[in-house]
Amino acid sequence: MAVYYLVFTNVFKVKEDNYGFFIFSGIIIWNVFSEASTRGMGIARQKLYLIENIQFKWIDIFHSFNLSIFIGFSFNLFAFILLQLIFGQLPDLELFLLPILLIQLYIILLGLILILATLQPFFKDLVHLWDMVLLVGFWSSGIFFNTESILNFFPTAIYLNPFIGIISNGRAILMLSSEINYTYLMVNTLQVIPIFLLGKIIFKKNFPIAIEK
Repeated sequence: MAVYYLVFTNVFKVKEDNYGFFIFSGIIIWNVFSEASTRGMGIARQKLYLIENIQFKWIDIFHSFNLSIFIGFSFNLFAFILLQLIFGQLPDLELFLLPILLIQLYIILLGLILILATLQPFFKDLVHLWDMVLLVGFWSSGIFFNTESILNFFPTAIYLNPFIGIISNGRAILMLSSEINYTYLMVNTLQVIPIFLLGKIIFKKNFPIAIEK
């Protein structure tokens, strides 16, 4: 993170208050998405021994995986808040909106993992394609630049990339220097629900076939 900070403040001349925390907040939110989607894609193969030998609802594997990712995420959030306290930045009342952000993250991650884990056995190159998606998303989700600068350049990006709004509002909840955008919150809610429902449909119809691949 220190390298990103030095490059963007000295080379790109980014001027943001508390830019170190600005980057940190964006990266920890993006990393939970990147880690969950990359690792979750291989669940069908990794948990095949459980699926074949134990009677249970298969979707419980995905809930368990998602919860394990969120436990790690909670440690990062705690470290972030602790560092802010050390540097004299007290949490704002908007911190109480954090559960909304976590619910949005949980739903979109679960939906995407259901889609990716079900499709990956059919499309082996999906891993490489998803790496490209993550690379583009890393640089276009507002981790290093504020949301307004991205939307001024590409106004419809907020509708194409849910993590622009999620990172922006996550940063607003975790930091004192910005305010939560309720339009983004509504847009993100309308985005994550269809992704989750699509994931459930694809999972229900194709996962039994996928585990046989």
